[in-house]
Amino acid sequence: MESNDVQNDDQETTVVEEATESPTDSGFNSNESESPSSSRCSSFSEAGSAISDDFATITDDLDNLNLTDDDLESALKDDIDLVIIKDDDEKNSVTFGKTMTVTDVISRSVGEDLNADDYDLMIDGRVLPRTITLRDAGVTGGTKVRLVEREMQIFIRRVDGRTTTIQIRPSNTIMAIKEQFFHTDQVPVHQQRLLFQSNELENTRTVVSYNIRVGSTLEMVYRLRGGCLTGKF
Repeated sequence: MESNDVQNDDQETTVVEEATESPTDSGFNSNESESPSSSRCSSFSEAGSAISDDFATITDDLDNLNLTDDDLESALKDDIDLVIIKDDDEKNSVTFGKTMTVTDVISRSVGEDLNADDYDLMIDGRVLPRTITLRDAGVTGGTKVRLVEREMQIFIRRVDGRTTTIQIRPSNTIMAIKEQFFHTDQVPVHQQRLLFQSNELENTRTVVSYNIRVGSTLEMVYRLRGGCLTGKF
């Protein structure tokens, strides 16, 4: 009887030891049973940390730009106010859309009586490409831009066939051309008569009003006493 009781006690002890065996002793690895949700949380945490670092870098870059509140407000607006400075230093503040091209700005600035192709828009001595928008050019509100009239080359031909090349602007008057011709060829202004396409040009009118373009040729004939002209064209 006693041997049977000892055997039963040994069996119970074995059962208890097996029941209390630790997960580590049984080969159980907690890492191997990590749930998918825990893995996703870890990935989200890493991504959030990376975004936070990038945001901090962007914030530092903006601080280094020393942008004012006016600069930030201008960047958010669709319209901007530009100060247009013309050749005579006349200044006008005009509102434009950021998506307008440089050509659009020139056309609105010169008006209907002048040709936009005869002008350039400049910032700090730099000519802006005509096809880009104000946004692409980096133009902000309050920027001062200069509207510059292009020079063009024309020719003045005398009766004897001699030709003189001069540089003019479309807004120049015919009188201004005569004065320039006097300085180059010493022909007194009161003796000059200029013709274009067989029409005599009036002193007070401008080059653009006669549609005189780059490379055009004006004919110069002498005014004789009594108002007669020499030469025939």
